[in-house]
Amino acid sequence: MTAAFRAELAGITRLVQAATITDETRHSAAWCIDQLPNLYGRHCQTHESRYGDEILRLERAVLGKLAEAPSGPEVQAVVEAVEGRFRLLTEQFGLPGLAVKAPRSPRPRSKKAS
Repeated sequence: MTAAFRAELAGITRLVQAATITDETRHSAAWCIDQLPNLYGRHCQTHESRYGDEILRLERAVLGKLAEAPSGPEVQAVVEAVEGRFRLLTEQFGLPGLAVKAPRSPRPRSKKAS
């Protein structure tokens, strides 16, 4: 992968590492990010959809883990920044069809009256 690609992933990793989240969330997100260079490389060589699908799954996993963290303005800002950087990465490196979107927080369920 190119130096620009690695620099962008390093920037995403720094955002995640600096966020006010649990060590478990940080570790899970970092593991997913660490898988991306190999997958992007394989996708660029073969253009097989399975690599694109796996990239999207991992990017969504990172965003999902971050969204699970106790919400606050700082964590929400990190989620939005990471989402934007993933979107930019997928467009710049040949995966324009991948629309990464951060999962929304689950809404509280209403209780039915019996």
